Amino acid sequence: MLIAKTIDSIIHIWQGDGTPITRIPMGGALNTFLNFTPDGNRLISSSGSMIYSWNLNLDDLLAQGCNWLGDYFQNHPQELQQLPSCRR
Repeated sequence: MLIAKTIDSIIHIWQGDGTPITRIPMGGALNTFLNFTPDGNRLISSSGSMIYSWNLNLDDLLAQGCNWLGDYFQNHPQELQQLPSCRR
């Protein structure tokens, strides 16, 4: 992955081949530090006295999303069939 922060305080993340993954707007915050953790699973940024950390582990994010949808799936089991990655 590649990361960069633009002058308008947006963090951009790309795949190694240049395909955009996401943009993280920082709301005008001036980031002085931007880096991945050594394992590549988190993005760390600092702004003034604040430190921000984002989980980039896709398996963790998918599991978290499936957990958030748990109540919905109980009432809409047909939707769960459309998301095999959330079936346990």
